[in-house]
Formats: sequence, structure tokens, C-alpha cells
Amino acid sequence: MKKLKKPFVLFILVIMLIIPFQLIGQEANSIIEEAWADAEADAKKDVKKDNWLVFGFFVPIFGVGVAYLFTPPQKDERLIGKSSEYVQAYTDAYKSEKRRIQTSYASLGCMLTGLTAGCTFIFIKEWSTCGSNYSGCSDSDGYSGD
Repeated sequence: MKKLKKPFVLFILVIMLIIPFQLIGQEANSIIEEAWADAEADAKKDVKKDNWLVFGFFVPIFGVGVAYLFTPPQKDERLIGKSSEYVQAYTDAYKSEKRRIQTSYASLGCMLTGLTAGCTFIFIKEWSTCGSNYSGCSDSDGYSGD
């Protein structure tokens, strides 16, 4: 009976030592998940999407580069009283999400520039082929004549 008691007590002792560390790890993970969720929501509210769309439209390639590189800092009052793990996770998530949104909208503006330029080019080409009396260019030469 004594032989059976010793391994059982040792097993219980090991379990009692391991469980607190697992709980601490789970608590840290929940803090990090909360920080990421808060940061992503704040970044979505803070990004001026219209500005990045217009910037990407008027300064296409450069605008996308600036949108990727430029990440203004988050508001510090959101981090008052938070743990260092929370602050680090929040800062990383905020920069990442803000960069993603800014780059997406600047890229959309850049694509709109390409689409606008392409449509303008096609329109000008058709206009110059058909002449100033544009009526659909009915003949094969492109000009219906007077």
C-alpha cells in the first residue's frame, strides 16, 4: 500500500505545480487577445479612409508607399492603467491594422487612377479617330464624312 501512495502523492504534487503556470499563460493570452481586438477597433475608427483614397488617386505609387510607411501613433490616453503586455500588444496591433487599412485605401485610389486613365485614353482615341462629329463611327475607316 505504501508503494502505491508515494507515486500518487508525487503525481498530485506535480499537477498542483503545473496548473498555476497554465492559468497564468491563459490569462496573458486573454490580455493579448483583448489588446488586439481593442487596437483593431480603434485603428478602424481612427484611419481617415477618404484621405488615403484621394492621396492614392492623385499620387498613385508614392501614395501607396507613404500609406505603408506612415503610421501615426495611437492615442496614449487609451493605454493609461494597462499592463505592459497589453500596451505592447495594443501598439503592435494598432500599427499593423492601421497600416493595412491605409495601404488598402491608397491602393484602391491608385487602381482608380489607372481605370480613369485607361477610360480617358480609350475615349480620346475614339474621339480622335471619329473626328469631332462623334456619332458612333459607322463606316470602317472611322469617319462617316460630311
